[in-house]
Amino acid sequence: MKKILLILFISLGLIACSEKEDEPNYYVSGGKFYTPSGEIPAECFANFMAELNGDNYIGSINVPLCRSADIPYAYGSTDTKEGDISYTIEKELKNHKYRISVCQKVYGSMGGYCNEIVIQFNTRDFERDDVTIGKDPLYIDYLGDEG
Repeated sequence: MKKILLILFISLGLIACSEKEDEPNYYVSGGKFYTPSGEIPAECFANFMAELNGDNYIGSINVPLCRSADIPYAYGSTDTKEGDISYTIEKELKNHKYRISVCQKVYGSMGGYCNEIVIQFNTRDFERDDVTIGKDPLYIDYLGDEG
């Protein structure tokens, strides 16, 4: 009987270990988010900002794709220059969640604007045509506005 319980216990432990999701591969240093490949550009976080008309329609960012994009902030104006977008980590929450403030300098009388948002780092497979082409890339999910 003890052998059966031991086998059952070990089997359940192995099942639990095999189903554990990968931890997101990022870290915080000097108030900025990094992956082993380098700093995550502020422009990636700017995609979650509400536009001046209130529109907000981006829910998730694939970090490797955003980092390699020629224009990581697809909705910025043509006047947007390097350094016009910044972010500040306001608070670390549980489960890879953060409250951050993302700001964009706007040329003209307005000067700029900021959004305080809640994000979460996750991993999941990247698929195309029902075929997994990227295993567990890092994603940033937009969870909502804060403030």
